[in-house]
Amino acid sequence: MRDRYPHPSRQPLLPLTMVVAVVIGVLFLRGGGQYAKVGAGFAFAWFLVSFTLYGLAWLLRDLAEWRESRSSTIDAG
Repeated sequence: MRDRYPHPSRQPLLPLTMVVAVVIGVLFLRGGGQYAKVGAGFAFAWFLVSFTLYGLAWLLRDLAEWRESRSSTIDAG
């Protein structure tokens, strides 16, 4: 059965956000200028937050799958 709403860790939004943050950070550093460090720092923070959210979503998905498999074995036995 296909999930009606796929888990956030199975959607491409968070990995795409991480890639966009890295690209924007590199563009800020390559461009130089007065606000290059601030922009690159913001992009790095954006990457860290999205990476943390993706990792947390991945862990929670695995935990839910583990609980489901454990409850199905307890119900069967």
